[in-house]
Parts: sequence; structure tokens; C-alpha cells
Amino acid sequence: EGFERAMSSSKDEETKSVLVVLANLMHIQKRVLPQLWGQCWLLVPRRYVPKIEPETLRVNGLYRTLSRMVMDEYIRSTTLHLSTFITKGLTTSGRDWSKHKTVRKVREYMLELLLEVVLVYDDLIAIVKPFVHKVMKTLVVMLIDSFSSLVRAVDEFSPSGALQVYVEVEFLRNVMKRFLTPSSQDTFRNLKNRLERCIQQAEPNIDGTLAAASNVVSKALRTTSVMYACFDSPIV
Repeated sequence: EGFERAMSSSKDEETKSVLVVLANLMHIQKRVLPQLWGQCWLLVPRRYVPKIEPETLRVNGLYRTLSRMVMDEYIRSTTLHLSTFITKGLTTSGRDWSKHKTVRKVREYMLELLLEVVLVYDDLIAIVKPFVHKVMKTLVVMLIDSFSSLVRAVDEFSPSGALQVYVEVEFLRNVMKRFLTPSSQDTFRNLKNRLERCIQQAEPNIDGTLAAASNVVSKALRTTSVMYACFDSPIV
């Protein structure tokens, strides 16, 4: 356990270091390079400008490319980390999804996943505030894609098993609603439709069943509202 905590701490520091690199690259692009080129044009004779200008554009492009690479790596590694919680909830929980079990609550793995997203969000706010919405929207897309892939990998869902996952998907959608995009909304919709078809196999009154599921989600949202309040707060 101590070793796991040490590894987790090391990973957190590594992730924050990537964000610091991204913040520095952003600063160079927005502040340093414009000032550098401005001073350059004051010093360089006008006849040399046509030869130098393409090189300045190339340097600007290199920094933009490097920024994209760093951001993509941050999003990839963060998504891999967050997806382990979804794997825990769907494939390594020990639950037999083909067996009936009454749906009473949103399970702990989802609450833990979203608390981890809160930490990610706090780091983004503290280090790379201008990129918060872009990164969070991309993370939501990749998380729901991961969720959808793992659901498709389950051999058989009982109606109650599908309903349990439906509740958790709807809870995730509600908590992260600020960062939804047309792409993530489509994936959420397709996943929910897939689960509804499983539920409907043995639940002729699917509207009543989904209404009961909505009550479970609403209760979970009320009891966790403080935990995830940061997602609804304005970024200042």
C-alpha cells in the first residue's frame, strides 16, 4: 500500500510537470516570441526581412506543434489513468452482469472517478487556465468512449445490470454537463440507447423503470453536490 501511494504521488508530480511545460510553451507563444520578433524587426535592416520572416513563421509553427504534442500526451495519460476507475466498475468488480441485482445507488467507483476528475480540474485551473475547457471537453469525450467500449465488451446484461450502468452513465453525464460537446452527447445517447434495449427485454414498463432510475440519479446528485460543485463554478 505504501509503495502504491509513492507511485501515485510520483505520477501526480509527473503529470503536473507536463502541465507546467504546457504553460511555459503557451507563455512563449503568446508573450516571448511576439516581443522577440518585434525587437528583431527594429534591429534588422528592412532588406533582410523577407529572408528572415519565413524562419520566424517556422519557429512559431514549431512551438504550436510542440504545444499540441504536450497537450495530447497529457490528455492521453490522464484518460488512461481515469479509465482504470471505469474498468474497476465494469470489468474487475466481480459482478456478474447477467444476474439480477436491485439498483439502489451510484456505486463507489463512479464517485471516486469524479473526485479524481476534480483533482485534474484543479490542476488545470492552477497551471493552464486558458486550456481548461478544451482539455475537459476532450477528457469527457474520451471517458465516455472508454465507458462505451467496456460496456460493449460485456457478454450479457440482465435488465437490472443494464439499469445499474444506465444510472451511472446518466450520473456522469449530469455532473460533467458543462463540458459536453456534440460528439460526447452523441456517444452518451448511443450508449444509453444500447442499455435501454437491454432493460426493455424484461421490463415492459420501461418508462416507469427509467423514472425510478432517474430518482436514484437525482438522489446521488443531491448528496454529492458539494463534492463536484467546482464544475458549476465560473472560472475566474
